[in-house]
Amino acid sequence: MALILLICRAQVAQWVGSQTCSWKVAGSIPSSANLCPGARHFTLSCSGGMSLYLQMNRAPTSGYEVDVGSRTTHHVMYPETAQDVDNITSLVLLPFKILDLQWLPGAVTTGTNITFSYTNLRPKINANKDLVKVVNPAFMKYIHEVWLDYQGSYPSTGFMALILALHICDQVNVYGFGKDRDGNWHHYFEPLAYKNLGTGPHPGDYEYNVTMKLSEINKLQIYKGW
Repeated sequence: MALILLICRAQVAQWVGSQTCSWKVAGSIPSSANLCPGARHFTLSCSGGMSLYLQMNRAPTSGYEVDVGSRTTHHVMYPETAQDVDNITSLVLLPFKILDLQWLPGAVTTGTNITFSYTNLRPKINANKDLVKVVNPAFMKYIHEVWLDYQGSYPSTGFMALILALHICDQVNVYGFGKDRDGNWHHYFEPLAYKNLGTGPHPGDYEYNVTMKLSEINKLQIYKGW
C-alpha cells in the first residue's frame, strides 16, 4: 500500500469529538517539502486542537521521524501485520476474516493458540486491551461494493482509511497516495523486492481514479508527492 497522510478537520464522534485528524499509512514517502508551513514533520496539522495519528500495519516511526513524525494515537492492523503498540495507543483491528476476530482477544491478553493463517501469526502482542477498537467488517464490504464497484479482490488498507476519513472528517488532505511513477506500491521502510509487484490483489487503478475524482469535486485535497 502507498503512503497516505490524511490531515482533516473532523467531527469524529466516538474518536475524540471535534478535533483535527492526522492519518499516516505505510508506503512511499512524499518527495515534496514540508506539508505544513513551519512544521518539520509531514504528519503535523497546521491547525490547532488535538490530532489523531493513525499508523498502518508494519510502518515504523523510529528512524523516520523527519518524514512521518513520532506520534501514533491509533495503529491499524490485522493479525498478519500485528505490531506491539504502547500503552496510550489504540490498536484498531481491520478484520478480513472470522479468524482475525478469534485471534484478537487472546493476542492482547494472555496469548492465543491461533498462530497461523496463510502465514505465521504472533500469539501475543503488547497493547492496551482497553483501547482496542474493531472496524465492522461490513465497512470493507460497503467500500468494495459501493466505492469500488466490486473491482479487485478487496480494497487496500490505504483506500479503506481514506474512505473512513471521508466519513468522519469535514476536511481531508491526502499526501503521497496511490502508485508511484512505475506503477508500484511500496513501503518507505523497506526496498521494493519485486519491480513488477504492481498493486497486488487490490484494484489500484480504480482506487486511484476514485481518489482523483473526489479531488476534482473538492471532497478532498490530494498532494501526490512525486
